[in-house]
Amino acid sequence: MSRISYQHQATSLMKSKILFPALLLLVMMFSQVIPVVAQDNDTLTHPILRNWRIDVHTGAMFYYGDLIDMRVIPYPRDWRLAYGISLGKELTRNWALRGNFIYGEYAGSRKLNGIHYQMESSIMETSLQTTYDVSSLLRAPDIDYSYRIYGILGAGLLNYDAAYYTNGNGPFSDAATPGKAVEGSVSMGLGLDIDLSEKWRLAMESTYHAANSDFLDGYEGSSGKRDMLQYTSLGLGYRFDFKTYRSKPAVMAPKKTSTSWHKRKTAEAIQTAGAEGTAKPEIATEKLSPTGNQVDVICWVPEQVNSNEEFLLTLEISKAGIKGRAEVKVLLPAGYTAPDQEIEGVVFISAGRNVTIHLTTLPDDSRIPVKFRVKPENAATGNHAIYLIGKISSENGRNYKFSTIANFRQIARL
Repeated sequence: MSRISYQHQATSLMKSKILFPALLLLVMMFSQVIPVVAQDNDTLTHPILRNWRIDVHTGAMFYYGDLIDMRVIPYPRDWRLAYGISLGKELTRNWALRGNFIYGEYAGSRKLNGIHYQMESSIMETSLQTTYDVSSLLRAPDIDYSYRIYGILGAGLLNYDAAYYTNGNGPFSDAATPGKAVEGSVSMGLGLDIDLSEKWRLAMESTYHAANSDFLDGYEGSSGKRDMLQYTSLGLGYRFDFKTYRSKPAVMAPKKTSTSWHKRKTAEAIQTAGAEGTAKPEIATEKLSPTGNQVDVICWVPEQVNSNEEFLLTLEISKAGIKGRAEVKVLLPAGYTAPDQEIEGVVFISAGRNVTIHLTTLPDDSRIPVKFRVKPENAATGNHAIYLIGKISSENGRNYKFSTIANFRQIARL
């Protein structure tokens, strides 16, 4: 026979005091860090489709409340198995947002005033959580570490069905409406993320889940404190993109960035022969003579770029003996920018991922080197391409156009 109290300790307004402010905070954080939508003609993957992660996890669920005999941690016999899954999106290098689901059980026992109380209940929690790489505050930003320590903060809904037994008799509940109940919850904790490979991660987490209720055990205590759960888990995570990058002008793209003029010219000669008759006039290379020099450009970048570190992009324009001026336009991948910088002999204009280089007067040398710095900002892991198109205008009014593509790979950032 159930023993039900006539006073419920929390009204619906009190339940919302924890849940709604925390959810509002998470939504505001999400709106501040979500990337700007790319233009329709962008050949790179949309930012919202990149840097996702799915984890499966399992571990021990501990209960903290009136029906637990403890000083620091609950007795080992009172832990129960729980498991779950999470799906998250990396918003910046340090911030991520994820939806988390946990299912399991929790239990407790205690002897009070000569009566032996026992309790066991099932639990299901869904929550929205944000994580922040707290270890980034203490280490160099230009080094790609194989692990990270992160904090966890979230809010959600906790579904449970609790009752207790006294000396083997029951079940009993002091709640106004015994049985299944839903409460708002706030979760917080710490995690350790370890790289197993470029895509796979090992995650160890311990989170506290505070419910807006004193009836997670079905028992109304005299302390007035809310009950709490602790979930300590081991998980396996996989990082992925919903859509991988596919270059539209794939016929023109070499498999990897050339490291020498000879290799580059050999590769482009093969591609030009295969694509003859189909190349667009606005990007076709125009030769100066049937036998000799031609207007062209080479682009060098590192074949592999470490996480969020600047790298040097080098152009070498071959102008033969032309006198006049030149203009070069560079399209960087999404998530990369070229900061404003002074470059001798050229006018450098940077607007996000679009770079324009003006040479108002061509030097006498037949080859013109230009170097500038490129900075990743929340760039996606994987293969990227840099597109370059340019034009040399000679003094006699003739225009010579050229183009090229450079490929590189960004390694994992976490």
